[in-house]
Amino acid sequence: MSSSAPGPIRVRIAVAQWPLGLRLAFLALLAWIPYLAFLHLPFISDDYGQIYLSRNYASMSGWASLAADPLYRCRATSLFFTHWIDLAFGASPLSHALGGLVLHTLCTWMVYALGTLSFIGWEMSFIAACAFAVLEGHQEAVVWIAAQHEPLVFLFAIAAILLFYRALVCPAARGLAVAGVVAAYLLTLFSKESGVIVLPALAALWLWRRRRPAWLGLLLLILAIFTAWYILAIFQTSAPHQHLKDGTFEWNSPFISTVTRSVGRLLWFWGLLAGALVLSAGSREQKITGAVSLGWMALALLPYSFLAYMPRVPSRHTYLASAGLAVLLAAGFGSMRDWAGPQRARWVSALSLIFLVHNVAYLYWKKLPQFEQRAAATEKFLNYARTSKGPLRVSCAPFPLIVYQHVAAVVLHQPPDSVQFVAPGGSDSAGAFCDEDLP
Repeated sequence: MSSSAPGPIRVRIAVAQWPLGLRLAFLALLAWIPYLAFLHLPFISDDYGQIYLSRNYASMSGWASLAADPLYRCRATSLFFTHWIDLAFGASPLSHALGGLVLHTLCTWMVYALGTLSFIGWEMSFIAACAFAVLEGHQEAVVWIAAQHEPLVFLFAIAAILLFYRALVCPAARGLAVAGVVAAYLLTLFSKESGVIVLPALAALWLWRRRRPAWLGLLLLILAIFTAWYILAIFQTSAPHQHLKDGTFEWNSPFISTVTRSVGRLLWFWGLLAGALVLSAGSREQKITGAVSLGWMALALLPYSFLAYMPRVPSRHTYLASAGLAVLLAAGFGSMRDWAGPQRARWVSALSLIFLVHNVAYLYWKKLPQFEQRAAATEKFLNYARTSKGPLRVSCAPFPLIVYQHVAAVVLHQPPDSVQFVAPGGSDSAGAFCDEDLP
């Protein structure tokens, strides 16, 4: 195999010598440990809307409506995933939370699968997968049911990249790999709009390869034409796109500063430490890998750079970019281990343990109470609705009325319009639900 890519970084780690099944089990354990305490959480506000829409869109009778919705047809895979869990277990918070952990485990394994790329290698990808499993920054994508399109787009995006790489380097498997690329890329686009970033990643792989089949370039052109149609279908639709009309995205947003701040927030502070180690003590190959990782982070965050309601990308949208952070952390680990040598191996192990404890402890003591508070807001309404003798009315609440309508539909099996808004202080507001606390 001839290419201009550097060889894999050799980071000696005893666990990497375990049998494959044991390595995958170890990574699954790491993926579950940070989130075990979250399994008791009730649904959070938008989770009810996710389940409600999955019941209406993912059933066969709703497919036409789903295809006509410019926002949710691009999240179709998450609606189907939610619907299948809902069919099997109903509106069970534990079942849906376990579904999120299964997705996170699969994504962790996909980070490990990046070892098939020659410029990463299996030893580095194992360390990257360990880091990805416990990173606290993207916790919303794991815990929040309504954000499960993030791990789904991650799964299909990485699959498309790995299959395209196999098509590049393995002529014998090229036909099957190309079919897999097309399928994975389509699933990526119908998991989240941010999946379009896979196309430039595939183009970069094709250009990097010295001996590249020209017809794979034609495949990229065909995918680019389909992607252009996909984007036009979002903007030129008769149905209004929710996020394009509610102020979520604005073309005049300061996208450069948004991306810069978001990458900086993603790197803080372990990523900055890893980057410093790579720059100061890393080999040429490690520096190249670090640069590629930073490029991937910026590319994965770019679709969210036109956010209008906050100056940086929310944590749930950093899930795909976190793959780059995980690889950077692995490169930093390798640089530190090479610099320390066998004499200081204990210090390297101690720092790795501190990284693990810091991320898990931050989730348990900082983020878990925040999620509990967010979930409590809709639990108050449920308690009211279950004990109410009359019609369900809302006079003051921290969420829009539609959230409480979805709660009633999903859990109480009442039509959404059974929940009505009444003006606070009015003659009909007596006995209405009122919650002035902000979650």
